[in-house]
Amino acid sequence: MAALSGSMSKLHRKVALVIGNQSYSKRPLANSVNDANDLADALHTIGFEVTLGVDCTHQKMANLIDDFADKIQ
Repeated sequence: MAALSGSMSKLHRKVALVIGNQSYSKRPLANSVNDANDLADALHTIGFEVTLGVDCTHQKMANLIDDFADKIQ
């Protein structure tokens, strides 16, 4: 039964990837980082394991997505 409960808990793990980019060169956004932080906090409050990225370069965002994909498999 211990092995089964360990498997079951992994199936029901709540994880989220939140990315907020606002520092664009042509049209910066006003609240993306604040919104991402608020969303990450809210998800964390209800039990999610949150990976947060703010103002990510293309490479940093790709790395976050790859790491998150590995985490959920």
